Amino acid sequence: IAVPKSINLKASVLLVILSLVLVNPVKAGTVYLPLIFKAPEVKILDNLSVYVDYYNYLHVVGEAQNTSSVNLQFIEIHIYFYGSTGNFLAHDYTYTYLNNLPAYQKTCFEIMLPVPSGWTSYRFAPVQYITDGFPLPSFTQTVSGSYISSTGSYMIDGSIKNATSSTYDWVMPVGTLYNSAGKVVG
Repeated sequence: IAVPKSINLKASVLLVILSLVLVNPVKAGTVYLPLIFKAPEVKILDNLSVYVDYYNYLHVVGEAQNTSSVNLQFIEIHIYFYGSTGNFLAHDYTYTYLNNLPAYQKTCFEIMLPVPSGWTSYRFAPVQYITDGFPLPSFTQTVSGSYISSTGSYMIDGSIKNATSSTYDWVMPVGTLYNSAGKVVG
């Protein structure tokens, strides 16, 4: 059975069951089982952080990991907030900072919204994505220093060099910052 390299799906967990089409007559006493293929999966890692900023905005910062052998793109993360009785209060979504998420790699995301009044819990919906992503290009980076800017932002100085013969447009460095406990903080 030939399975295409890229199957355009937009779901986090989808089970595709392909039944065998028999050309030859069925042999007595033989059991024929369906073939089962699991769609690629993106997992929200549990090292995320949730905090409220000075302007009363709630931030959820974390990482999403492609746990499959397929390159993905346009990874969309939805979060729902609930009150103490389980009542729905708010919803928001974002895309990961990397548009393409290669097989077995991870990238960061941030969801930011006004603090939902009375929220006590949240839940992530199944992650949505497209399965026709690309591997990341071969760039090298050097970090020459870091500092806190006058606006309070953490700044990292350095350079990125294209190590390939191809030309790339709209290059943006993406990185994840962790605290000493390994939690994502930015």
